[in-house]
Amino acid sequence: MRNLIAALLLIFSLNTVAQQVEPKPLSNPEPGVQVRQEFLRAYNAKDADAVVALYAEDATLVSDGGTFRGRDEIRKWVKAGLDQGSRLEAIEPSVEKSSGTLAYGTGRTRRLVGSVVHLGEYLIVMEKIGGEWRIVQHFSLSAGETPAVNPAPSAAPTLPDQLSVEKWFVGNWICEGEQHASPTAAAVRFTDKFMFKMALDGSWLTYHIDQTQGPLRGKRTLIGWGTWDANAKVHIRRDMNIGGSRVDVIALGWNGDKLVFTGYMIANDEKLPIKQTFTKKGDATYDSALVVTGAEGKPMEWEEENCRKVGK
Repeated sequence: MRNLIAALLLIFSLNTVAQQVEPKPLSNPEPGVQVRQEFLRAYNAKDADAVVALYAEDATLVSDGGTFRGRDEIRKWVKAGLDQGSRLEAIEPSVEKSSGTLAYGTGRTRRLVGSVVHLGEYLIVMEKIGGEWRIVQHFSLSAGETPAVNPAPSAAPTLPDQLSVEKWFVGNWICEGEQHASPTAAAVRFTDKFMFKMALDGSWLTYHIDQTQGPLRGKRTLIGWGTWDANAKVHIRRDMNIGGSRVDVIALGWNGDKLVFTGYMIANDEKLPIKQTFTKKGDATYDSALVVTGAEGKPMEWEEENCRKVGK
């Protein structure tokens, strides 16, 4: 539990008093450039091993064909495409950013199969593991097809009404809060800047947090994404902390003025239940309260924030 408490001080921009190490400059502007270029080269060389080597051992890939976990399952996804005789004509990034040991990229793909161009959209999250950038999360979604002789982009897909939950957060927010005292650390007050926007033709909410006041002032502390899962009929969300821990939670939607996410906070080899409640205070203000249940089964009020919208 003591190890987890130290790791959790970073998640959700949960501030920490631990020493921070400045990341070394990259040889290329963004790691997404390196990974994207190597993926394109290896795929078109039909080198499945080289493609799979770009993923972490425990990576997850979500596509229209299902969810693939780990390198062995991802290899099957890669080989299915290669066995079609497909060729990647282009990987066109729209955003590629990094901070510390995490990076992410979004964009579009064009894959030629026979006389048909398959259009796609992607979101990848990368982590620096053992000095090498590896893909830890990959979402690859179809955006339609078009004849190769006339590769015009397809129309934007029809989006479900449930995404209004994610769209409510779009914009820039300033959040002032307090992380409550724990057995290993004193209480800490902080101010964070949240930036939310819709990506992949409005089907995913992506966001990041920069701390403006507090122990991590001037640092980006978290990136994340969320969407509506039409199969499970829940809103899903994953937060990746720059320190390596993560949060996986789900919610049913707004119940009056409250939106309640439940799930787990994962750091090192520990997995703790959490509950985060968002309460609307108007069209441009909300409160957030995070409760973590410790290994001994006792809930702890971990963090509270008051957020106000400051721009679109």
